[in-house]
Amino acid sequence: LYSSKGVNLPISFEIIKKTETCIDKKTGKEKRISLVTKNKIFRGFISQARADSIKFKDVTSDNWFSSKENMIDIKIKHKKDFVLPVKSNRTLAVSEQDRRECNFISIESLRLEAGYTSNVYLSGKPSLTPVNPIPHSSP
Repeated sequence: LYSSKGVNLPISFEIIKKTETCIDKKTGKEKRISLVTKNKIFRGFISQARADSIKFKDVTSDNWFSSKENMIDIKIKHKKDFVLPVKSNRTLAVSEQDRRECNFISIESLRLEAGYTSNVYLSGKPSLTPVNPIPHSSP
């Protein structure tokens, strides 16, 4: 969604096509899958917006697209800021030293106050540092 001067325009969308089937290991039942992941489609939207010379400073999305790989793509490849809510079970380190020592904790274990921001380091590789979380209180 591109917003400018009070006007909001969708610039891209794609219906996810689940054309293949596989057996779910947990349930043993057949399920339909897409050959292209939703996150790959999302990253393609950003690349296409840049290729089309659409000017934007940041990327916002819901938590469906808040994978670390997407965050890295936005910040490193496209050099844009982002606002992506993350699930409460996401793990992070609260300092560079904690990250180096692999001292990761879940977001839900943090005691955050409304409006509080801090640099954090997400677990996994490659390292994306730092990320500024914006607390979101559930309704």
